[in-house]
Amino acid sequence: MKILTILLGAAGVAATISVGAGVAAAAPDVVGQTYRDAKNTIQESGAAVIIATRTGGLAEQDKCIVTNAWDKPSVTQPRQASGPDTVWVALNCNAAVASAGSPGNSAASPEGRQALISQDAG
Repeated sequence: MKILTILLGAAGVAATISVGAGVAAAAPDVVGQTYRDAKNTIQESGAAVIIATRTGGLAEQDKCIVTNAWDKPSVTQPRQASGPDTVWVALNCNAAVASAGSPGNSAASPEGRQALISQDAG
């Protein structure tokens, strides 16, 4: 916030004016986390969570991966009623690794290889 001080006249009368809005809190960095963990982090910061978009549908919602998170859209982009402290998230609910009849990451991709390693270790 910028503060502007104006000195008026010979009497030295000063007026202070605050210019601009306060600093808005940015959405927490939750990209790459499961929805369950991201939701907890966002709610601990005092904001509500809205799922704006969801890709896939095989994973349980809490196990979906957050691919993006952003603050509530501006007034010119209302999608639904939500409070001022709202974080919107995009979820990927595909399987960690694709298999027959189950969409997901290719086993040849970096994400797929990491998922296979995690499955083998667990």
